[in-house]
Amino acid sequence: MDPQKSGQDVVRCTLCKIYVAPMYCEVCHINLCKDCVEKHLSVKSTIHRVVPFEQYLFSPKCPDHPEKQCEHYCNQCDIPLCSQCVVSKKHKNHKAVCVMESFRKQQNILRRDLNELVDSFHHMYKEAASQIQFHKADLKKNSKKLKTALNQQKEIWYREIDNIVINIQSKFDEMDSRYLAILDKQELEINDKITNISRIVSDIKDLVDSNDINRVLMYKSKNEELRELPPEFTASLPNFKPKPIDKEHLLEQFGSVSPFSIKAKEQVYTPSDPGNQSRVFLDDPKVTADIKTIYDELYDVFLSNDNEFWTRGNSKVMKLYNLEGKLVKCVRNESGDKPLLIAVTLDGNLVYTDLSQSSINVVKDNKLQPLIKRKGWWWIPLSVCCSSSGDILAIMTKMFHNDFLGSSVFRYTDFKKKQCIASGYSGGHFKSITENRNLDICVSDNEDRAVVVVTADGKFRFRYTGIPSTAKESFVPIAIATETVRLTF
Repeated sequence: MDPQKSGQDVVRCTLCKIYVAPMYCEVCHINLCKDCVEKHLSVKSTIHRVVPFEQYLFSPKCPDHPEKQCEHYCNQCDIPLCSQCVVSKKHKNHKAVCVMESFRKQQNILRRDLNELVDSFHHMYKEAASQIQFHKADLKKNSKKLKTALNQQKEIWYREIDNIVINIQSKFDEMDSRYLAILDKQELEINDKITNISRIVSDIKDLVDSNDINRVLMYKSKNEELRELPPEFTASLPNFKPKPIDKEHLLEQFGSVSPFSIKAKEQVYTPSDPGNQSRVFLDDPKVTADIKTIYDELYDVFLSNDNEFWTRGNSKVMKLYNLEGKLVKCVRNESGDKPLLIAVTLDGNLVYTDLSQSSINVVKDNKLQPLIKRKGWWWIPLSVCCSSSGDILAIMTKMFHNDFLGSSVFRYTDFKKKQCIASGYSGGHFKSITENRNLDICVSDNEDRAVVVVTADGKFRFRYTGIPSTAKESFVPIAIATETVRLTF
């Protein structure tokens, strides 16, 4: 449908035909605005029933009384009820609550389960699966080491101990087979769990955005079944200990194998903060502290640890405050200019960019350590962030004779440039960089009016240029931040 040649209106009041109708009369079947509700109720010839339009629109029909909508929900029977069912003998003394309230609570449970599946279980089971590969590699390495030592002894004792070699090799292989069988079995079970989690995630995602109350209310959480994580095996792998040859005690002198054992460490996932699992956003923000800074204008705030945070404002001095509002430390930019941006490493060290010096600096143990300095063709640092691995990611633009020649993303490890991850961004100053939960690198490009996301290796993932129905000129990203499941601009 062509938006230039079509349109749609809101639901308007049936009586005045002017104002939006947030209410609905279930008896007269008409839409009502707030001003007309009182007027409509004043007609005494009919017993009216006025309900919110949302309730009328989304509440299911009662299966026992098709002419009525389900306004209530029976907690004992786990079914929606109409007003007639509530007073029936079948539901006498049952606790009935508002069906919309139950619907919203169930939606919160869906969101909680989805977040726990995506943020916790899926990651933990994948980590458990990766540990299987580690154990297999360790088993293979140890087995190779054992057989090498064994064969070295075999060359010396070949004629006398050929039968002993074959016997001990078979024991090694038997132990390998036992352990490998256990690991293969656990790997298969874990992969089945991961497949099941992916299926549950897909089902819940469909339900989260669904207005089908019956489907949502029928949802039963399976997260409790997944809390018992796979056991973590710690195998005491055998070692071979060669001894000097003594033909009188050939078997004893040939060597011994340390006992082989496998221990399974039971693991159960317990949420660190059970009260916060639903992750439902507050309608109104809750202020836990009101901290006054000395800046006239505050630009950046970054947590240094659980109790302290770094700030940057319209000053050449960056300040560290605690959550009680006390000034802990100040760092002055040595060039005397205002720092362009700040970030904080995993160790809590301050990182800041100096546009006038084209440098990125790290403040560690109260000492300034330059990460990069201007050389030849000028690389101007535009934005910087610290990755989950401890590396520093920086987007820099190449400048020559006051001309911007394009921008690239660089990764630094231990103060050394590790790789140029991505290039081809436009020139210009206004860019911001961060890393999301998937370890993707996200860059907002103000001049190109887009957000570009690439993998940690620089492979293109997607490019976001705003809502499709919005003109490109109206999407002008200035900065970017990430959280668990979405990007925010």
